[in-house]
Amino acid sequence: MLARFRIQTKVLIFIVPFIVSIVAVGITGLYATDTLRGRMTVSNNIVQSLSGFKEVSAAMTDFLANATVERRDLAAEKLNEQISILSNTMSDLKPGAAGRDTIEASLATSQDIAESIKQLWSEQEHKTAVVVQLRTQLDGITSLQKRIGAETETLAAQFTRKEFDTKIVLRQANRVAKAAGFLDSLVSAFQTRPDGNAKFDYLASQMTGLRNQQHALVDSLSNQPALNRTLSATIDTLSQIIAMRRQVGDLRRCDFRCRPGTLGHIR
Repeated sequence: MLARFRIQTKVLIFIVPFIVSIVAVGITGLYATDTLRGRMTVSNNIVQSLSGFKEVSAAMTDFLANATVERRDLAAEKLNEQISILSNTMSDLKPGAAGRDTIEASLATSQDIAESIKQLWSEQEHKTAVVVQLRTQLDGITSLQKRIGAETETLAAQFTRKEFDTKIVLRQANRVAKAAGFLDSLVSAFQTRPDGNAKFDYLASQMTGLRNQQHALVDSLSNQPALNRTLSATIDTLSQIIAMRRQVGDLRRCDFRCRPGTLGHIR
């Protein structure tokens, strides 16, 4: 009995370490398998993330080249997908695991990029608003320039018309002044004549010039028809008086020549 116990004891002494070794190998293999599976998962996530970041880079390049709502949304969507992948990878890694720090840094950088996209878009909206405001102001300035140009042309045309009218008025005033001078000279010379015959003879000699001055004053006094009529009537009256005076003189000369006694006396 004792001998059999000793044999079993010896067998157990040899078998137990073997069993312990097998269990240890199994536990080590299980741990290694779990670790390998985790690393493979992390590796797959990292590879997927690297591929996704290429798309993020392309989307960001397009967005920066031409900041539109569609390109902003596409870049933000691609970046959020990578942030989600990195977050899932972080949850699969245990604290202190190899590569965790790098993934944490990548996640933080990705989140910073997402905030940068928001800031860039906010600045783009502000820039767009400023550009729209500037365009509105420029349109207003352009419209004002056109109005100023039109007003300038109108003023220039008015000035030209006024200048033309002024020249006409000056010419008319010159004619009136010339006629007034002629009339003053006529009156002065008329008054200096010694007797009535001399006065009428002088007035008769100036009737042609007086008529010329009347015709010259017709246009100058077009806005004063009453004065024109008075002047015309006065000159017509003078013409009639002179004509009558000449007829009377002719009759007297004829009467003087036809008297026999007078003719004999002259002889």
